[in-house]
Amino acid sequence: MGNKRIYEVAKDYGKPVNEVIDLLKKNNIEKTGFFANIANFGGVNQLKKILKLKNFDVNYENLNRLKSELETAELVYKLRKIESDIQKTGNLHVLSEQIKQMKKKQKPLAVNILKNRRRESLKGLLRDQIKRQRLIVHAKSLVEKRQNLQSRILETED
Repeated sequence: MGNKRIYEVAKDYGKPVNEVIDLLKKNNIEKTGFFANIANFGGVNQLKKILKLKNFDVNYENLNRLKSELETAELVYKLRKIESDIQKTGNLHVLSEQIKQMKKKQKPLAVNILKNRRRESLKGLLRDQIKRQRLIVHAKSLVEKRQNLQSRILETED
């Protein structure tokens, strides 16, 4: 196949050009030519730009070293991401514990608030003379009703 063009190879085998290109890609055979050279040159320039280097020798050793450094940087990134996920999980655990503690305190606080409201309302009633008299009358009537009920129960038993 040496220096033949792709369309010549396709013509020799009686296959379309697209099939020959797909076959070359499948078998990892690089096609050389003007556009492939331009793509390679563009890739090298982009790599130089990313690395901020003016002269970068594109050889097997440099590419392997660059690949290993890139893999190391990727592992460091993954490690930091895992650490941040662990930190978030720890924070969630702490927050859930705080929520549990607050829920335990919630009922006694509500009871205390209601007790204080009742005390304040009774104090307000006792400050007003007319309301105080009404309370005294109602209290006497309740006591009287209770005494009447007890006396009826005792009479029925006798």
